[in-house]
Amino acid sequence: MRHSEQVALIRRILDHMQAGTTDRGAVAKSPVARYLSPERLAREQQMIRSMPVMIGASSCVAQPGDWFSHDLSGVPIVVARGQDGVLRAFINACRHRGARLVEGSGTARRNFICPYHSWTYDLDGALRGLPHPQEFPDLDRAQHSLVALQVAEACGLVWVVPTPGSAIDIRAWLGPMADDLQSFGYERFIAHHTRRFDSAHDWKLVADANLEAYHFKYLHRASIAPLFQDNRMVADAFGDHWRITLPKESIGELQAQPPAKWNLAQHCNIIYYFFPNLMFLFIGDHATVLSVWPRGVGASTIDAVTLIPEAPATDKARQYWDKNVKIFWDALMEDFGLMDSMQSTFASGANTHLTFGRSEFCAAGFEASVERYLGAQSVPR
Repeated sequence: MRHSEQVALIRRILDHMQAGTTDRGAVAKSPVARYLSPERLAREQQMIRSMPVMIGASSCVAQPGDWFSHDLSGVPIVVARGQDGVLRAFINACRHRGARLVEGSGTARRNFICPYHSWTYDLDGALRGLPHPQEFPDLDRAQHSLVALQVAEACGLVWVVPTPGSAIDIRAWLGPMADDLQSFGYERFIAHHTRRFDSAHDWKLVADANLEAYHFKYLHRASIAPLFQDNRMVADAFGDHWRITLPKESIGELQAQPPAKWNLAQHCNIIYYFFPNLMFLFIGDHATVLSVWPRGVGASTIDAVTLIPEAPATDKARQYWDKNVKIFWDALMEDFGLMDSMQSTFASGANTHLTFGRSEFCAAGFEASVERYLGAQSVPR
């Protein structure tokens, strides 16, 4: 992020501190039915599959022959870096009878071999060989290559559009927020810690919870609340994406320093929420990146990775990063517990709508984006 942008954000925060305010929008409501409908959920899953989504860290496929599979979008995906250094993504399905080629992740792979009938594919997806080829006298091998998916790398992450044939400009889709993160050097960061688990709430509640600071003082009173200012943030929309800057109590110290010395990372956390389902929490010297995937009505899977500048070379360094991972998850699991609690009441009839206050306008904006896409004839390219 340019220093001039950091100064502008800090000035906005200091102005709010002086006025006793925060960024605000309009009060909004979200019908509880949005979180309970199987038909709607199927449409939301299709929406997610039509957009660029993050499926892993670039450091996991840094070398030729590195690969991993991913299933959470509802489309079986395999990503591999070819011997030519090019990263590619495919539907993880043999073109013979549809068996999955691989599960998990690995290194030094030179090809994909179907476990069923041993059809063999190069890492560029081309069908290279099959046993007893005389059994398929008219086989057009070019038409039986693996089905390719659009893939790109940005911010140290791998992004894929799970729908075949898509032509979305991923760099344009990510927009200025990706430029922010690139300036912080995240493209060079590596995966230090990963976590995946199932939760008992609708996927949209994760965005609703992480796009506001109204709850910090209460839900996180025993964890991170003392570090941050109460119900204060500055928020910027970039299309359907959001950048939420959360000031720490320490930011007041900058009033005694010249702006040339101001450093946003020392006094703020920033949530970059990439629509539809990715939260990138910028914590200065590292980040935790979390994606949420709808698994069923009131059920989601959370997939997260913590990125750090380099592999820890000492026990002290490892303990430092592990401590930061623990701080993040201790606080976030407080959020997830409350989201499970909310979901458990939705069918009770107590509420017909959820209400978003003026300082929760980013969560309302996210819900409005989902509504707009579901109401459109097709996802814009």
